Amino acid sequence: MNASGSSTARSYEFGGFYTSRGSKNRVVVTPEQVTQLKQEITQMQAEKVSLKSKIVRMRQIINKHGVMINNVLSEGKERQKLQTATPSAIQHLSKTIEQFKNTKIARAKVLNDLKKSDQYWKSVEIEGEIISLYQEQVRLENEVNNNCIQLTQAKTRVASVFDFIGSANEMNENIDECKSAITSLNKKLASYRRVKQKNPNPLPESQIRKNISNLKMKIAVEEVSTKKTEENADQAIRDLDQIIDDMIARIRDAISKKAI
Repeated sequence: MNASGSSTARSYEFGGFYTSRGSKNRVVVTPEQVTQLKQEITQMQAEKVSLKSKIVRMRQIINKHGVMINNVLSEGKERQKLQTATPSAIQHLSKTIEQFKNTKIARAKVLNDLKKSDQYWKSVEIEGEIISLYQEQVRLENEVNNNCIQLTQAKTRVASVFDFIGSANEMNENIDECKSAITSLNKKLASYRRVKQKNPNPLPESQIRKNISNLKMKIAVEEVSTKKTEENADQAIRDLDQIIDDMIARIRDAISKKAI
């Protein structure tokens, strides 16, 4: 406050913009500009600490070299082990050090700009997606291999079902043949009885009845075997249907996961 009670105008700079206290025309400083200033201050503080460390280190090196030079100068020429650098060599080393410093600063700036850019974070995100896609690909390949194994097993069971069906058809054919033989024997028995009425010494009826009995027994055995075969075939067909349903469900699940 001055003697007249008015405020003294003060100017402040924020990221290339100016604002004044007591001025009607104020320039608004955005949060992004404040953040940028904080980053620049932090970077300058870090560089300041680094420079202090380098200065301390250089002083130590200079003192060490000074002690070595004094020791060499205090000794005789025949015992001198240290060769002092020429001005041109010192100039060359200074240029090299300066180039290294400039390169380091430039690379640090590029790295800092890269970390602030969207491309850096996009690359990190894409890298994570690539890893996830690779893991998903491995999982799908394992699932496909498992499905191939199950498909092979299903084909084996299908072949067994067809074998059962073929056996059942063959047994049905045998039963039909036996029934035809029984019909033929019944006809022969009827003819035998008619002949017996006319001829007192016909062929033995017991033999014909025995043949019929054997055929009936064979038919009974074939029917039991056929029934068992049909039951096995029905069970195999049910198992096959279950395997097919499971495979369809797994394929749909794999497709839905891949779509996600």
